[in-house]
Amino acid sequence: MNVSVVIVGIDQWQEFTEPLIASIKSNEPTAKIVLVDNGSMPPYPNSAVRLNETACYSAAINAGMEHSNADWTIVINNDVLCIGKFTEHLEWMNSSALYGSQLIVHKGLRWLGLWLFAISRYVWDSVGRFDEQFEVCGFDDTDYCIRAQHLGISIEKSDLPFHHYWGKTRWGVPGYPDIRQENKKRLEEKHSINIGTQGDWRVFD
Repeated sequence: MNVSVVIVGIDQWQEFTEPLIASIKSNEPTAKIVLVDNGSMPPYPNSAVRLNETACYSAAINAGMEHSNADWTIVINNDVLCIGKFTEHLEWMNSSALYGSQLIVHKGLRWLGLWLFAISRYVWDSVGRFDEQFEVCGFDDTDYCIRAQHLGISIEKSDLPFHHYWGKTRWGVPGYPDIRQENKKRLEEKHSINIGTQGDWRVFD
């Protein structure tokens, strides 16, 4: 089984991205790392994908996935640290399910927080690309999981060995709370649903 890790980062090379890459290489030296530099200034050194202007998270992931042809791909943003071996976990996972480290449940819907997705080749080929109409980030993960569920793909929580430094990136984007609300509105209109508010959700981290 071959494994890729798609990392999406904006700036913060020394603070987050470089230590993350080092932690993956230390724990899983054979995993292919696809680094997406989403418009960083200065640019990341030796990135696999360089986007000259900052794109939404969905577009950056899609660009990274074009460089992954692995059996399993772990998609993460850069404010994460690998704290153990992960390939052995993937060997036990169902290739027709979608996994993440944060599971959210509300009224029969299940979705994953997109700071970490584990996507098999089967799931990626079935569900397709992330919807790039979601600005910056937020509810792009919910949309992807809903699309997957419509195809009979189950949404499952994993315990992959990654630590997330919560809220260190997107909440610093100017106007992000309003952007997030617009993304939520887009999601609900797209799927004709009402997902309530964060206080209504059951969250499993």
